[in-house]
Amino acid sequence: MKFIIFLWSIFFSSILYAIPMNDKSGLSLTEVDQIIKISENSSIEVLQKVIREARKNNQKVTVYGSQHTQGGHIFYNQGIILNLSNLNNIQRLSQNIIRVQSGATWKQVIEFLNPLGLSVDIMQSDYDFSMGGTLSTNVHGWQVNKPPLIASIRGFHILMADGSVRYCNRQKNTDLFKSVIGGYGLLGVIIDVDLHVIHNHLYELKQWVIKTEDFLPFFKKEVQGNKKAAMFFGRFSLDRKNFLRKIAFRIYEDTEQQAKNQKLSEYRWVQSILNWFFSKTRKSDFLKKVRWEIENNFLAERLFKSLSRNQLLYHSVDNYINTQEGYTDLLQEYFIPIENFEKFIFSLRSLEKDMSDYLMNITIRHVQKDNESLLNYAPQEMVCFVMFFRGPKTKDFDRKLSLMAQKMTDQALVLKGSYYLPYRPYQSKQQFEKAYPRWREFKNIKLIYDSSEVFFNQFYENYFGEKLKQD
Repeated sequence: MKFIIFLWSIFFSSILYAIPMNDKSGLSLTEVDQIIKISENSSIEVLQKVIREARKNNQKVTVYGSQHTQGGHIFYNQGIILNLSNLNNIQRLSQNIIRVQSGATWKQVIEFLNPLGLSVDIMQSDYDFSMGGTLSTNVHGWQVNKPPLIASIRGFHILMADGSVRYCNRQKNTDLFKSVIGGYGLLGVIIDVDLHVIHNHLYELKQWVIKTEDFLPFFKKEVQGNKKAAMFFGRFSLDRKNFLRKIAFRIYEDTEQQAKNQKLSEYRWVQSILNWFFSKTRKSDFLKKVRWEIENNFLAERLFKSLSRNQLLYHSVDNYINTQEGYTDLLQEYFIPIENFEKFIFSLRSLEKDMSDYLMNITIRHVQKDNESLLNYAPQEMVCFVMFFRGPKTKDFDRKLSLMAQKMTDQALVLKGSYYLPYRPYQSKQQFEKAYPRWREFKNIKLIYDSSEVFFNQFYENYFGEKLKQD
């Protein structure tokens, strides 16, 4: 009888204390043991105690800031989550270097820099993401002729599995520097980041609508060969008649004039209109055409002709994120060598019937070569395809998108390209290993510093498998 009561108490306590968690996909429901929100006044000793207790009790630890990944990167079953969103202090170290705590968002960084006449060098197209999460995913942006984020990182402090705090840069702890950036939180807790910043200049818009087959010569002239080009993206037409046959080609040129603390306006009323059109275009060919005309022949020219760099970067994902209950937004990104651009377009057109009910947007960016990070998606200069899908929050939609993603990944790999890791784990382990050939080196470095695998998440479990033997 006592044994039955004992078993019941274990079962009951697991129900009582299990905390359901999900990520932005809404498809990764996981039960964790604890979520520990670190206060802004907490000392390093508080984090060290958590790590020490987790190691002692053989528990797994993950970290999150703004929770925007979609592939189980921020939790593990029955694990401990550290919420660092309150660690958001920012300070200026020198003329062009700031130190940002890992929980601060780009919104907070831009608001700090704007009165100083400074701006971010490399970041995503939206400001909602935390510094720790951004570093852990080694993001790219729509800045022209820029490598991923690692190029603008001057150093960072990280709390290791053994409780020590290390400073990592290109001269000290270099193996950690190239592993932690783009390492998805698997080597420790990022405390703060030293970031290179630049002047906040005024930019002028230039835009064209071109045929897709004209992209390469246009790109070489207006982006690669244009010293004034500072920001670039392209957006594809998605209506049935013109599916991937037109590109709205948009660049912002640097006037080299210093911006004077302009108001960081987001044109919320405009974004509300665009969001309505965006949400309705999923199954309406007519509204896809209307949205195309509004975005390319009205709004950009009239409202966004001349803006500061900070105004361009001061933009939230809330402007277009799904609010319809029962639906989810999922992203996929593919990096393709510039010379293989047209071949990848051809492969995407072959999937039009599969994608048409779910594909909301495809934009293209430019990413320069990354010579540093181990989990490196840009070993050469690339064009990036950012693909935005919306569908019902069901296993069937998840399965359909998984099949499409595997086909697109196969084609990207054939073309000597790659794909991005923060999203749903649709790619096979074989595809991952081919896209990221230095994965073994990354794992060996992790096991040197975290032999007990305290820092562990679903992404790691999916793609890194069993422990490797140490040499």
